[in-house]
Amino acid sequence: MSITPESANDLVRVFLADAYRMRPRRAGKTVEHPIAVGELLTDDRQPPTVVVAGLLHDVLEDTDVTPAELRTRFGPDIACLVEALTQDTAIVNYGERKAALRRQILDADPEAAMCRSPTRLRSCRAWSTDRNTVGWRITRRRSMGSRRATDAVA
Repeated sequence: MSITPESANDLVRVFLADAYRMRPRRAGKTVEHPIAVGELLTDDRQPPTVVVAGLLHDVLEDTDVTPAELRTRFGPDIACLVEALTQDTAIVNYGERKAALRRQILDADPEAAMCRSPTRLRSCRAWSTDRNTVGWRITRRRSMGSRRATDAVA
C-alpha cells in the first residue's frame, strides 16, 4: 500500500485528534487551529511536508508529544520543521519568546516560513471573529466608528 498526500494528512489528523484529546498540556487548546492551518496550506498547494508540518506546528507546545516521537512517526524532516515552529517556553517574556521564534523560523528551512504565514492568517481570522477576544471587540469598535464617521458625513 502506498501512502498518498491525502492519506498522510488523514494519518496526521488522527494523530492530532488523539494528542489533543488524550495528551493535552495546555488547557483549552483544541485541534481546530492546526487543522485550519493544514487546510490553508493544502488550498495553497504546498508540498506534503509543509502541509504535515503545518498540521503539527503546535503539537509540541499544546500536548505532551515529544520531538523524538515526531521523528519516529513522521521522520526527521517533519520533526525539524515542527521544532522550528515551536516556541521556547523557557523564555518567560512574551516579546522575547516571539522574537526568538521569528529568528528560529528564519534560521530554519524556508519551508518553516511557509508554514508560519497561514498560522498567522488563521490566528488573525479567529481573533477578529471570536467574540470572546479583545481583537473582536477592537475590530467591532473600529467598524462602528467607521459607520459613525460615514453617517456624520452623509
